[in-house]
Amino acid sequence: MTAITMPERRPGQETITLYLPAELKDSFKRLCLLRGTTMTEEISAFIEDSVKENEEVLKLVEDKLKLKNKKRAD
Repeated sequence: MTAITMPERRPGQETITLYLPAELKDSFKRLCLLRGTTMTEEISAFIEDSVKENEEVLKLVEDKLKLKNKKRAD
């Protein structure tokens, strides 16, 4: 089995700690190996897709927070 190394942290990146059952993590890791990707790449793609699919909702929440903060400042 090929050794997997932790991806290098780049400026502007943050860390997410995720706890999973060991069996689920191992299965996911094997799936990523079969796909020729890393767990980081797969999880990042999932998060990016989720954010894109919910851009309108995120914009509404952001606008509501801005309005709320503006009212507090007044």
